Amino acid sequence: MNNNLATGVLAGVVALLGAYVFTHQTAPLPVQTQTNLGALSGPDILSPYLSIGGVRSWYGSMDLRVGTTSVCAVQAPAATTTLVSATARIDTAAGYATAWEIGNATTAFATTTSLGLLGLAASTNGALIATTSVTALKDGIVPPNTWINVRLATTTTSASFQPTGRCSVFFREI
Repeated sequence: MNNNLATGVLAGVVALLGAYVFTHQTAPLPVQTQTNLGALSGPDILSPYLSIGGVRSWYGSMDLRVGTTSVCAVQAPAATTTLVSATARIDTAAGYATAWEIGNATTAFATTTSLGLLGLAASTNGALIATTSVTALKDGIVPPNTWINVRLATTTTSASFQPTGRCSVFFREI
């Protein structure tokens, strides 16, 4: 008798629980589209490029090198690009006049296609800025993996001249 009573009570509880679950269903949650969110831990981005709306922009920079006339060399990406800008900031003046050139070449040690020249008088600092020139570069295009170089192009040199400054290059992928 006790077994039959226990089985009956258990069956009743299961029936009531089942009825409650089926009559008190909650509405399904709405389907949400996936949104990818990202965050940066600071203002510096380590990637050499940004892609916004499918347009990829490439960036490169370096401090001026000493002991060479090829003071900066930044390689273009492995894609066809245009040169948005190339800049050279010269912070340490020489005691004599200097000449600087930004150019494009297939190596990191030449300025085969000149994109800009800057002459500095003795004891002056300066900046040289170049952008894509349709007359200098064929249709304004920078071929893949070529170089944008800054050259100290002066006839007067001194072993004591230790230029300081920075070069920056900004490419836009076609």
